[in-house]
Amino acid sequence: NNPSTKPEIVYILMYNPGTDQEGVHTTEYPKDGSGSEVILAFEELGDCIQFAAALKENPNFPLEPIPTPAPLAQMQPAMESMGLSIMVVPQMQSS
Repeated sequence: NNPSTKPEIVYILMYNPGTDQEGVHTTEYPKDGSGSEVILAFEELGDCIQFAAALKENPNFPLEPIPTPAPLAQMQPAMESMGLSIMVVPQMQSS
C-alpha cells in the first residue's frame, strides 16, 4: 500500500445520518487550543468502528456516531468550503 496514494472511499463518523439533524464528527487538531477542526477519515472500516465505540463510552457524548463510507474526492471540496480539513487516518497496524 503506497502511503502517497489516497483511498477512494474513507469512513467518517456521522450523527443522525439522513435526517435534518445530520452532522459529522470533528476533532480539534492539533490539540493545543488552536480551534482548528478536522474530520477524521479512516481508511479501514474496522478502525472507524473502534473509534466510534470509544466515543460511545464517553458519558459527555450524547450522540451515537455512525461509521459511514464517503468518497474522499467528493467530500474534500465540500468540507474545505465549510473551513474543515480532512485527516486521513491510515490503517492501524494489526498486532
